[in-house]
Amino acid sequence: MRSAVRTAGAVVGLLATSLVGSVAVAQETRIQIPPPKMDTRLYRLPIDSEAMMWTNDAGTAPTGHWRAKVGFHHMTNPLVFNFADQYSVDVVTAVSELNVVGGVNVAFLRFGVDVPFLLKVDGEQIESVSGIGDMAFDVKASITDRETTDVPVGVAALVRLTVPTSTVDASVGTEGVGVELEGIVDKRVGPVLLAGNLGHRILPKATVGTLEWGSYGYGRLGAGWFIVEDAGVSVDLAGHLVYGIPFSEPAGHPAEGILGGFGRLNEFLVLRGGVGTGLSGGVGAPDIRFIGSVGFEPEEVRDRDDDGIRDKLDACPLQPEDADGFADDDGCPDPTQKVMLRVRNHLGELVMGGAMALQTEDGVKEGGTELSLQMHAGTYQVTGYAERYAESTTTFTVVEGRETVVDVDLEPLFGEVRAVVQDAGGRYLSGVLEVDGEDAARVAGGVGRSDAMAGNRAVVVRVDGFQTATRSVEVMAGQRSTVEFVLEPAKAKITAEKIEILEKVFFDVGKATIKAESYALLDEVAAILVGHPDVTKVRVEGHTDARGSAAANRRLSTARAQSVSDYLVKKGVAAERLEAVGYGPDRPLDPSRTRAAYDLNRRVEFVIVERVAPR
Repeated sequence: MRSAVRTAGAVVGLLATSLVGSVAVAQETRIQIPPPKMDTRLYRLPIDSEAMMWTNDAGTAPTGHWRAKVGFHHMTNPLVFNFADQYSVDVVTAVSELNVVGGVNVAFLRFGVDVPFLLKVDGEQIESVSGIGDMAFDVKASITDRETTDVPVGVAALVRLTVPTSTVDASVGTEGVGVELEGIVDKRVGPVLLAGNLGHRILPKATVGTLEWGSYGYGRLGAGWFIVEDAGVSVDLAGHLVYGIPFSEPAGHPAEGILGGFGRLNEFLVLRGGVGTGLSGGVGAPDIRFIGSVGFEPEEVRDRDDDGIRDKLDACPLQPEDADGFADDDGCPDPTQKVMLRVRNHLGELVMGGAMALQTEDGVKEGGTELSLQMHAGTYQVTGYAERYAESTTTFTVVEGRETVVDVDLEPLFGEVRAVVQDAGGRYLSGVLEVDGEDAARVAGGVGRSDAMAGNRAVVVRVDGFQTATRSVEVMAGQRSTVEFVLEPAKAKITAEKIEILEKVFFDVGKATIKAESYALLDEVAAILVGHPDVTKVRVEGHTDARGSAAANRRLSTARAQSVSDYLVKKGVAAERLEAVGYGPDRPLDPSRTRAAYDLNRRVEFVIVERVAPR
């Protein structure tokens, strides 16, 4: 490494002037080489590179995030002059320095500073010296973030200003201000972070032999492999090309490679170290380079999607968690699937008036007979219920990517009553069917149907012109019970003005006691009144013939009317709907004094006094 390959290209020009005498004279008198005013410290400790020792990455950090590093750096023989392979002058043989760098982020910008402390600079023709090197200030601007889903490549730009603050006259500093412009790209590929830098550095010119050292372009390639989450190894390759120096001259294109490693010690400190060597004979490419640093680099508390979950723990750092009670700790919005829930009866039909209660991640959700939802994948329970049905609970699973239909089938607590209604001649009749006094259903063409709760039920059939009939039937849940009715012609019927009776009400002679043979007739009258709640007041009238005392007949007719009213009350007619009045012989239907007239005038009538429109 101390051969001509490791020399400055100025050797040719210097050799021409030094050989005016002879080589022997040159060997006896070593040429004094004043150190040129240039900076052979091409390496800069990066401020915020995540995994590489030299290559910058495009990573960003939230506003207010800051970091600082203290790095030790040692290199050997960055600047050696050879003379015709006869002897060499080690202009700079070793440099040991301590770098203090730091940066802070504000929005998409990172502002940084680099302060080099030259602990020791050695050269063949200089005494060991120390001091401060050229300070640098830079700004890095993030253009795209590699961690976004839309643009998976990070892009950034960097501007660095170098200030000539060096206090050491030993080719480790420049005479003027330097400006550096750098483009940065990076990309994460699995556990490997790849980065590339391409830059241009503007420097004051310095003479190196017969060559002028000055502004140059450079490129870097780096890769950091995260073997575990916070530790890994890295490799950096860097090359420089000084403008104006022929590419055939090695001095003008120094190149170097560095192998390194890194590891986080705790949530604040990161330890790094590496070793490198020159890959060409360029100025600034050392025989060997050692690097070590300790960085105060707090873990970034970043939450780019503002969902309250740090990016480091967020599986979807750019998509906010939907906080719906389902897997709310992974940071990802949870996909949902369409779910249709239905409450059905034993016949597979929707239950009118049915309802359901669904147990979800955030509590119970209630709905009617049908409920359409967007639900997360998982297993759930839904309970269906409806009047006259047994409550039922169903467990179902929602699978991601598949629509789900859930039927909650209810078992009835009722059965069906089927009434077949005929007259004595076998003619099918039409009317009304009631079960336990409720749920009136129509009887058409001799057949009526009605649902009824399981158990022993009273089935009533009413047909105009026929006697109301009642049967008892045992109803079984989910089954049909059939009961047959043969109706007798009615003994009473309702009109707009009265309840007409087709038979007479018979009493014991001279008394108000109702004979048993009239019970069936009065039962029909009671049934008519019960079935017509719109009739709110009925006057029960008692009438006699004209024989005997008029006053006595009036008392008897009043007593008989009251007896009929009392009987109707016992059969379920409200007392306030009835009034009993006796007219005696005062309102005859036939005023003649014949047996037929007497028989016609002895009667009980039911006159409708008040009636409201039916609901």
